[in-house]
Amino acid sequence: MPPKRMRAKLNQKRIKEIREAFAIFDKNGDGTISSQELCYVMRSLGMNPSDQDLTRLMKDAFKLFDKDGSGTINKSEIKYVVTSLGMRITDEQIDDMIRIADKDGDGDISYVEFIKLMTSKQ
Repeated sequence: MPPKRMRAKLNQKRIKEIREAFAIFDKNGDGTISSQELCYVMRSLGMNPSDQDLTRLMKDAFKLFDKDGSGTINKSEIKYVVTSLGMRITDEQIDDMIRIADKDGDGDISYVEFIKLMTSKQ
């Protein structure tokens, strides 16, 4: 198998694994993973994450979206990550996500806004 095809096949396999893992984490099926759902899954796997562990996970998640390292997440970065995972998302859905998280109204999601969203009770 040519290397390019092998990479594509591995990427598809990885995408499938990520989707399956997401479905496990998303206990209520709302398309998001709340901090409570994350803690539940980690504890059910025998992990007892400390606050420091959870903070590190949230920083890593933020960095995954913040492709340009600007310290904020914008519409194009959300679209890039979601489509890279093989999922479809409309501009309207992205706008809704930003509207929920963007408390200062600047059109981007800052790290502080991201953390508040992730730690809010849903």
